[in-house]
Amino acid sequence: PATLSRGGLPGPALTRHKRMREDYWKNWIATTLGRDLARVYGRGYDTDFAERILHETVKLQARGEWVQVSSFKYDTRKVRKYLSALRDVFVLKMIPCHEQGVGRDVYWLSDPGMLHALSRHESGEEISQALVRLRVFNEIFANCEYAGKSERWTYYKSAKGDPIDLIWGNVPIKIVSSVKQLGWQERALGGAMQTLKSRYGLLVGPTDSIELPKKGGVGLVPWTFWS
Repeated sequence: PATLSRGGLPGPALTRHKRMREDYWKNWIATTLGRDLARVYGRGYDTDFAERILHETVKLQARGEWVQVSSFKYDTRKVRKYLSALRDVFVLKMIPCHEQGVGRDVYWLSDPGMLHALSRHESGEEISQALVRLRVFNEIFANCEYAGKSERWTYYKSAKGDPIDLIWGNVPIKIVSSVKQLGWQERALGGAMQTLKSRYGLLVGPTDSIELPKKGGVGLVPWTFWS
């Protein structure tokens, strides 16, 4: 949807013209990497390397990959420090794996509008799923902040099977691109529920209906449920 490409920041979100949104993100990134990130990183900061890490992150996300330190073919400690600095200036978000899982920390761009602009409007199921995931994440996070609730956000990854996008409290949440043939998605969610001893799980998909779980089990809600 068009709202995904605009993102959540007031400036680009309220701008009608695509070119103006592109200029906004271009200038914002240039300022952030050239000034703010340099201050946060400190001595030895390399703007070119920071840009390389950011744009490789964009490419990985646009392909539907989960970005981790090991996704980059550079010195691990150097990559981790740049990813941490990008997180400190709100370009990236980091979500750790739940202690019951086997995954590593994953990094996401903080705004779907930023991802859309930096990916040069790439299209396809993978980039669409990444944009939706960011939008749902941000809406959930915002709702909790508005309610004054402090949460420790994690995701879940078992030794086998697809990752579960978000663990909210003890509720596993999986974002899906289609509500057809949900059997294997439900099985992945059910496996996480069993490991985490969760009574409920949620699938979040492109639907207008709300099917909340009754007496335990898996429910289905729209992408816009928290909007």
